[in-house]
Amino acid sequence: MSTPEKVLKPIFEKLNIPEKCIPDSIAKMKIDSQADTYLSQKNLKDIEMTEMTPELKQSLQKYAEILLIEPEILGLN
Repeated sequence: MSTPEKVLKPIFEKLNIPEKCIPDSIAKMKIDSQADTYLSQKNLKDIEMTEMTPELKQSLQKYAEILLIEPEILGLN
């Protein structure tokens, strides 16, 4: 995610989480919470991503709209 603050800010606002929590959240995003499991970034790095189908894109756009996330932040435009 290239702009985590832009993504987190509207989500935090929607969930009534104080904006001052964003820096800590961004720091936590850099830690692999699945380390030492089969879902770790290390283990998943060679697995291909799901193809972006029109249906998947539409679903992601719907969630972005609900959470007030600009589509260009997600690369959906």
